Amino acid sequence: MLFNLTTDELAKKVSLANFVFGALVLAGGLYGFYKTGSIASIASSFVFGNLLMLSIWGSQKPVQNPDSAEKPKILSLAWGFYAATLISVVLLIFFVIRLMGGAGAMPGVPIIILSAAAIFLNVAVIHGQNTEAATLSTNNG
Repeated sequence: MLFNLTTDELAKKVSLANFVFGALVLAGGLYGFYKTGSIASIASSFVFGNLLMLSIWGSQKPVQNPDSAEKPKILSLAWGFYAATLISVVLLIFFVIRLMGGAGAMPGVPIIILSAAAIFLNVAVIHGQNTEAATLSTNNG
């Protein structure tokens, strides 16, 4: 596993990183509004920052069916990592296009770097969860 962490340990760290990334996006939008009066900056940062921060609730350990007398089956994977990945992809594409269009390096480059890191880490967690789910289903079924 990545960095010699179990999937659960990595998931906890990545969900916290998603929360911090969301807070940074929100803070950046507030700063952009303060500096330039940009309503688009504060509105988009409010939406994307809060969605990233809320993804922590969907990043919990997969749910197992407690009522089943049979072997435990996974009902769902943690959707928060999928949501955070999608949001990070949208941010990455937006800021790459904006940077290519001649916008300044701030806040584009830091958001591009953080988005790419978030995508990598979230996909690592998703892959680990899918691998564990496949192993459980093979062993139980």
